[in-house]
Amino acid sequence: MATSAPGSSPIYVVTTDGDGYGFSLSRFSEDPVIELMVEDQTNYPTSNITAVLHRDGLLVELDPNEAAEIDIPSKYLVRLSASEPELVQLDLTLQAIFSGVGSYSRKF
Repeated sequence: MATSAPGSSPIYVVTTDGDGYGFSLSRFSEDPVIELMVEDQTNYPTSNITAVLHRDGLLVELDPNEAAEIDIPSKYLVRLSASEPELVQLDLTLQAIFSGVGSYSRKF
């Protein structure tokens, strides 16, 4: 998983698996929406998004009706095996991405 540098714009979190499939959340600080990009490069801007960071994963949920409109799942679970410093950086980045938009919490 990669995150943007503090204070950069856009702010982002990106991950890929061994098959090249990816997941990202990004936002320009002045934008009222978060950009979600998933596996097949589907790009979805939304403010109706929730994320919960756990030590072993990031759960992201969209409104089921909105997700159905563009034929994508409404829930994504990104598995993590991150060190404590990496979790702290990820938490700080997600706090910045979700600042004033959607809902973010951590459970560790």
